[in-house]
Amino acid sequence: MAGDLTLLIHDGDLPGLAALAMALDDDRPGKVEVLHFLHERADGARRRAAVHAQAEYYEVAQVREVSAPRAVGGESQADSPGWGAVLIAPGMLLWAMSYALEHGAARIIWPVTTGDDFDALALCTEQALMIRRLAQVEGLAAPPIETPLAELSDREMIEIAAHLEAPFERA
Repeated sequence: MAGDLTLLIHDGDLPGLAALAMALDDDRPGKVEVLHFLHERADGARRRAAVHAQAEYYEVAQVREVSAPRAVGGESQADSPGWGAVLIAPGMLLWAMSYALEHGAARIIWPVTTGDDFDALALCTEQALMIRRLAQVEGLAAPPIETPLAELSDREMIEIAAHLEAPFERA
């Protein structure tokens, strides 16, 4: 049975900040936990610090850090741009789904952005639906994986974050 927990995947970037501000501005009861995947890349320490600074600003009590999955063939996400590395996103979503099920989360927020790339939007949507469906096939009451920023332009995302008075200096 789903509780009142929202699990937010956060990479220490602007989409994560915008999604965090949106999740906390939501009228839904409950708490938000941040799930941060540690990636092997040059800006990893900066992103980790940003996640923690934003969590502190918003008084988010729980930041769960997990090693990011590696792409098929041993490539790290650092070797590929964005979320597009082979099986990186599904691996993270599967881990997030397992954690959400274990902790009774009502929803998972994935702040993925695709801009005007309709193929990327379709891929992200399919990945989120497939991970949820995989849990349902196992007979589990899987929470939805929401992608509130997926269809927004960078400008729209920034406008929403600004409207919610997100602390841009912590991104």
